[in-house]
Amino acid sequence: MDEKMKLLILDDDEISRFYISYVYKNTAIVDTAEDAESAIFKASQIVYDIVILDIGLKGELNGIDVLKEIRKLSEYDRIPIIAFTAFALTGDKEKILSEGFDDYIAKPIIKEDLFAMVDKNLLKYKEMKQ
Repeated sequence: MDEKMKLLILDDDEISRFYISYVYKNTAIVDTAEDAESAIFKASQIVYDIVILDIGLKGELNGIDVLKEIRKLSEYDRIPIIAFTAFALTGDKEKILSEGFDDYIAKPIIKEDLFAMVDKNLLKYKEMKQ
């Protein structure tokens, strides 16, 4: 039996955290964070298989700042980190990906699109590890 994927979700919106946790309840161990500091702390304590970060956060740090802090952790140099954002205007995706995210998904999220994106990035990561 395959070990469950470990997933970290950072979003200051409780409904978004709940939704992603709910759709992965049977296939993943899901941790959530509602602010940048707790996401960075959790990533420093547990090595997740994939991280999903909201870009627009309340507080001083945004999702791009969190990405940069998590990437400083040696275990996270290649682990897929996906931007999850309401920024969906022309050029937003390219700008966000250029910051170092592995992928991007716009809100509102469609479950099948999320599953496909997570699966694609996990497969790519596993192939790189071999």
